[in-house]
Amino acid sequence: MEDLTGKKFGRLTVVNYFGNKGKTKYYWNCVCDCGRKSIVQRGHLKNGKIKSCGCFHIDKITKHNKSRTKLYHVFQCMKDRCFNKKSLLYKYYGERGITICNKWLKNYELFQQWAYDNGYKSGLSIDRINNNGNYEPSNCRWANAKTQNNNLRSNRFITLNGKTKTLTQWAEIIGIKAMTLTKRIENGWDIEKALTVKVLNKQKRKEIA
Repeated sequence: MEDLTGKKFGRLTVVNYFGNKGKTKYYWNCVCDCGRKSIVQRGHLKNGKIKSCGCFHIDKITKHNKSRTKLYHVFQCMKDRCFNKKSLLYKYYGERGITICNKWLKNYELFQQWAYDNGYKSGLSIDRINNNGNYEPSNCRWANAKTQNNNLRSNRFITLNGKTKTLTQWAEIIGIKAMTLTKRIENGWDIEKALTVKVLNKQKRKEIA
C-alpha cells in the first residue's frame, strides 16, 4: 500500500494511516489548512474528489457573502426538496421526479442571474408554472403567496360557463369566503347556484358570465 504520510492533496495534509474497510477502501487521518482534522478515503484524496474538510466549498460560496442572502436560501431549499430524502417536502418533489435543470444545479451564479433578470425581490417565492414540470427557466417565475396558493396541485378547480378557476378564485369573484363556497358544494348545491348567489356587483356578474 502506498504511504501517503506527509503528502498534500488540495488543502489536506496526510498525517497517518487510519485503517481500512474491506480490501479496497483505505482511510487516512488528515489535517486541513484551516486546522480541522478529518478522515478521508485514499481514493478520494488521489482523484481530487475531496480537497478539504469542507471549508473549500464554504469559502467558494461565501466569497461574496452569497450564502447569507435570502436568494441563496431559496436556492438551497429548492435543492433540498428535490434531492434530500429526509426533507419533509421530498415526497412532493423529488419522489415525484421533480428535479432542477443542470444549468442551475451546477452553477448558482446562473440561477442568481436568472432570478434578478426575471423580477426577483424579497417576499417572492419561486413558483413552477407547470406543477408537474421541473425547476428550469422556462417553467419558473417569481410569485407572491396568493399566486402560489392558486397554483397548488391540491387546489379544487371548478368550471362554469366555460371558465375554469380554483375554488378560492371563484370565492373571491363572488365575494364570499372560500370555506363558505366549499360548504355549499359539500352540501349538494349545484355549481351554478353555488357560484352565482351573493354576487356583489355587475362587474363580478360579467366575470362569471
